[in-house]
Amino acid sequence: MARLAPEEYEPRLKDALVCFHCGEAMKNMPTLKKHLQEEFDALRKREVGKLKRKRETVSASESARGSHDGGKQIGKAARTSSAAQAKG
Repeated sequence: MARLAPEEYEPRLKDALVCFHCGEAMKNMPTLKKHLQEEFDALRKREVGKLKRKRETVSASESARGSHDGGKQIGKAARTSSAAQAKG
């Protein structure tokens, strides 16, 4: 096993703990852990909101067109007819 010299790792132990997401420095590991959890929760909340808005937009546009299958049948019919033309 490799041995590390104290002069290599001791300066890193004395460095501030920094959030990789926002760059904020923390005093100790429990505060960094709490901060990272808060960052993760905020990020997750934003992403869930984006997905929800995207789904609402897609469903609204589909209902405006009167299509409940999302256009899948149209695409399937087009593929079937083009495949039949290629064979014939």
